[in-house]
Amino acid sequence: MPRVLRAETATTRGITMTHQRNGETFAEIYYDAGEYLSGALERFASFARDIHSGATHEMDPRLLDLIFLIQQELGRDTPVVLTNGFRAPATNRRIAGASANSFHLHGQALDITHPAGSGALHRAAAGVEFGGLGRYRSFVHVDTGPRRSW
Repeated sequence: MPRVLRAETATTRGITMTHQRNGETFAEIYYDAGEYLSGALERFASFARDIHSGATHEMDPRLLDLIFLIQQELGRDTPVVLTNGFRAPATNRRIAGASANSFHLHGQALDITHPAGSGALHRAAAGVEFGGLGRYRSFVHVDTGPRRSW
């Protein structure tokens, strides 16, 4: 039985991510003393912006909790790699097979990779038992929508 990972027990939470497409890094404490830190959330929204249009959108803070838990499982010293965050509607329409109501459009989804490989990343994300989880050939999709997997 997989171990269920939960963020609620951590009083301070931080993540380290790199952006595959532009090389930017997000390495910050985003939660401390019982609250999400608004400045860190704003910087994360900029980090996870639509890489094609530059548009930003408020990102669901629970996405950072997902990444936090995945990093706890895979090793805190190795950044999770963001391949896709927020998508503006025009960008989403250009992506073959993208859902017309993708969670990326609402700041509720990330596509990620990790040096440990997609299998290890998928297993770590599955241990969170939270939101949507999809495994693709070159990335793993996580979102804060209803619990489902593909």
